[in-house]
Amino acid sequence: MKKIILTGSKGFIGQKFIQLYSNSYNIIDLDLPHFDITSSLDIDKLNKHKDVYCIVHLAALSNPKESFQFPNKYYEVNLLGTLNLLTYAVKNNIKNFFFMSSLTIHGSSNKILNEDSDIVANHFYGATKAAAEDVCRLFSTKNKLNINILRPNLVIGASKIPPDLINLCVDEVKNKSKFTIFGDGEHIRDFVHVNDVCKVINSLISYKDSLQIFTLGGNPYSINKIFSIFENKFGEIKKKFLPKNSSSFSLFCSNAKLENATGFKLNVSIDQMINEALNELK
Repeated sequence: MKKIILTGSKGFIGQKFIQLYSNSYNIIDLDLPHFDITSSLDIDKLNKHKDVYCIVHLAALSNPKESFQFPNKYYEVNLLGTLNLLTYAVKNNIKNFFFMSSLTIHGSSNKILNEDSDIVANHFYGATKAAAEDVCRLFSTKNKLNINILRPNLVIGASKIPPDLINLCVDEVKNKSKFTIFGDGEHIRDFVHVNDVCKVINSLISYKDSLQIFTLGGNPYSINKIFSIFENKFGEIKKKFLPKNSSSFSLFCSNAKLENATGFKLNVSIDQMINEALNELK
């Protein structure tokens, strides 16, 4: 059984990965704040673990709004923390590294994006993820590491804290019989279920081709289209429009490279995501 180090193990994706794949790997699970990836003392504690096959790096600060308030904190955790783990990997001859990035490094776009699209982060969170990707590139080139980088869009699933867009909409429709839309509702976002994200991580742990970057989305819908799906499921719903906010932008991407490399296909549809959120409320 392959031994992997998993950072962010108590986070939304990390917990789900352990739930799905604890029988497939010997998982050394690490999480903030009990393990500080910005601390050389904590990093040195990992030296006792021998024959580690891969580091799966999910730990991050990930609130775009908060990142404007605490840019130094985001820099330390998201960039310096990644640098520390890569340095540890080289020192301990760990040749495989998975890094969780974000599609938000591309900012916003009304056209479908891919791995070669321009990087124009609109917040410090995205900027630190983009910078960490550059550090990964340097380590892969200089130290011959196999590094796979994943840029997912909106990750959806039950029990997410804070709740994701689908869960918020289900809660509002179920309890208040209304559906709030910020802006005109024509902006398009991609929705990918956490189980599918974990499936991709599992595939990329053993994918060896120097450095590779993959975008992940696959369920692109406008907010107005999401509203139509809710009406079909619940019947007539009061639609409430409010001025656009920081989330009223389009961002969606292609899965073509990921599909060609790993054979990945989405398993969870938007309708299944809504049903899961509904069951969570019962």
